[in-house]
Amino acid sequence: MTFVWIAALVVVAVVAYAIGRASRKGGDLVGDQLDSRKAAAVTPPSADLNERARQLTAQGKKIQAIKEYREATGLGLLDAKEAVERLAAGAPVEPVSPQTTAELGDLATQARALKQSGEIIRAVKLVRTATGLSLKDAKDFVDDL
Repeated sequence: MTFVWIAALVVVAVVAYAIGRASRKGGDLVGDQLDSRKAAAVTPPSADLNERARQLTAQGKKIQAIKEYREATGLGLLDAKEAVERLAAGAPVEPVSPQTTAELGDLATQARALKQSGEIIRAVKLVRTATGLSLKDAKDFVDDL
């Protein structure tokens, strides 16, 4: 009788695990974020936006400046951060082109190669650096490769 209960618990655990994995892949949060990054058009910053970013940074509101800069231009987190920092230092902002689909595909190839060679942490760092994804989302992306 005890064996039946143990077997039933194992079956329930396996089914719960399978449902959890299936629901996580169904949402494909990482893929959605990468798709939105592929489709994002970069808008050149206006003089007003540059001045607003300078003002916010001078007021100690660097995060707000980066957020507004990202929303207005469509840049990724790292590119917007670097642009705001250049503006705060008084340097001109260089135009940044978004990553192309080919570059993102190459990213997946590179991350997959790192993962297969056992360098999962390096693969996650590569994805985070290139896309601006959170640690969890980058790890999920690498896990799904």
